[in-house]
Amino acid sequence: MQHNGNHLIASWDIYILVSKLITKLGKVLFVIADSRTGEHANEEFHFNEAYLLIEPTAKSFIKALEDSIVCVDIRMHLRESNNVRNHGTGIRIKECDLLSLFEKKDSSLI
Repeated sequence: MQHNGNHLIASWDIYILVSKLITKLGKVLFVIADSRTGEHANEEFHFNEAYLLIEPTAKSFIKALEDSIVCVDIRMHLRESNNVRNHGTGIRIKECDLLSLFEKKDSSLI
């Protein structure tokens, strides 16, 4: 991983990243909903579609990394007290691109 194309600031073994994808996102319930503010300022949802995404593939994940569809976030910062606050490394992807990582999409839930 580079910042502004200058210096290497982190690196990961691709097999570790793929392993984390498969263990943490082996199945995902992907729901599309409209929302509105209802009575007493409570948020209300109308669920339109739901998909069970199954079997993420290493090939799709690696391609998404190469195409910058998946981004790696280093979520740490230096506090005013000079202590480091580390929230852990995160993987970020847009909701609309999430479906491309999975081999199967089951819509029988709706």
